[in-house]
Amino acid sequence: MKTAFNHPQYEFYYHEPYNLLLVEQDENGVLIRAAWNNFSDRRKACFIKEIAAEGFIPDRHQWFSNFEENGYNGIRWVVDRSWVKANPGPAHKAKKFMMWMLLLTSFLWLLMMVGLALPTKHAVKAAVAKPGEFVQEAQGRVYQKETTKPSLEPTKQGLEPM
Repeated sequence: MKTAFNHPQYEFYYHEPYNLLLVEQDENGVLIRAAWNNFSDRRKACFIKEIAAEGFIPDRHQWFSNFEENGYNGIRWVVDRSWVKANPGPAHKAKKFMMWMLLLTSFLWLLMMVGLALPTKHAVKAAVAKPGEFVQEAQGRVYQKETTKPSLEPTKQGLEPM
């Protein structure tokens, strides 16, 4: 039974170890392109068995055991990054967003610097306590100033004649 695709291709992503894999089928067999050479022979064999069991490549590869120099049953493993391309859409959106953010923050910084450089319209009044007002010391204590001056005369209370 023929499929609608003459040469089907499947992309796989692995995070442990990190690798991008492209599986292609053609009349010569199966070609697996890996972006990095970080799969051991055992891991490669497990991957081939897994994709055969899932139906991505012919079922006869489920009993794949090891690699030979010229390939086994038409399976070739090649380290090739030429097929990996970055999608320009997200990169363009991120660049556009960062340019707007840079312009906005530059404008806000300039606005704050102008605000600091301009003189104030109102003179700063010194805070002088008037009698009866509350006064705050540098240590944070608040008290009310006395409005009357204490007299220097001794009080006659508690003094008895001799």
